[in-house]
Amino acid sequence: MTISDVAIRRPVFTMTIMLALTVLGLMSLNSLGTDLFPQVNFPVVTVTTVYPGASPDEVERQVTKVIEDSVAGIENLDTVRSYSRESVSTVVVMFKLKADIKDAATDVREKVAAVRAKLPTSVEDPTISRLDVASAPVMVFVASGDGMTPDEVRKITEDQLKPALERVPGVAAINVVGGPEREVQVEVDRRRIAELGLSLTDVIDRLRAENLTIPAGNYKDGPREVAVRLRGDVASAKEMSQIIVASTPKGTQIKLGEIANVFDGFEEMRTRVRANAINAVAFEIQKQSGTNTVEVARSVTAKLEEMKQRLPKGYETRLIMDTSEFILENT
Repeated sequence: MTISDVAIRRPVFTMTIMLALTVLGLMSLNSLGTDLFPQVNFPVVTVTTVYPGASPDEVERQVTKVIEDSVAGIENLDTVRSYSRESVSTVVVMFKLKADIKDAATDVREKVAAVRAKLPTSVEDPTISRLDVASAPVMVFVASGDGMTPDEVRKITEDQLKPALERVPGVAAINVVGGPEREVQVEVDRRRIAELGLSLTDVIDRLRAENLTIPAGNYKDGPREVAVRLRGDVASAKEMSQIIVASTPKGTQIKLGEIANVFDGFEEMRTRVRANAINAVAFEIQKQSGTNTVEVARSVTAKLEEMKQRLPKGYETRLIMDTSEFILENT
């Protein structure tokens, strides 16, 4: 007896099954994940390396070429493209579609780590990332403050708003854009360091050596294992001014504050955000891969509404992009 025979001879049973399937389908409809773009994984890995102060030619010869050569023999490699700009090297490693993106990223990371010692000492550690369509922001807000400077608005956004929103279920990261970023600035007295037989490079290398966070292994606490790191980064201009940069033949230690003017300042602003003709700060919401965009957007909106009373008076946020609206309009 075939299925069609059962369906014809027992119409009540057939209708009951169909009705049950319809009800179950309607019940599960709300729990289905919705997103603006399909979840796809392209086998593309990007290596970004910062070489402060280097010209495009220096970046290409001393950084880009070294990294290109290191990844040339990786299995399933398709194409390698590179871009050398002032202070920045970008190497895009594209693999064949059959390649596993996780294995590909691991291979690239290992190859780059193997040639790290060949790069100039002032080069920052390369950043290795995978191309992820889902990493595009699902929401973008603009923050401003009545009577506040852009750096005050950015500080509130980073210190109070960002940590709270990162704890919202489904949120992967918060990217803050615009507003000046605080930094410790050092103005070296070239005449003074020349008297001590030092070069500017010597001072820079010494500061870099004293401003590191170093892995110190793992600590096991029962079933848990915690990574331990030694924090050596400087938090203030006062701390940095106390760093010993040299010693005289008589053994006298020379501190940075004796050969340079050390003060708190701000990085040069390369990205500016303006809202209603005034300087502002934007922050982007990135969701975790596989999560429901609509639910994440609702949770973020609810969290912002909840935090309004705890934020400083005059500080406000305004939504300028929400991809969940496009999804809801087309469902």
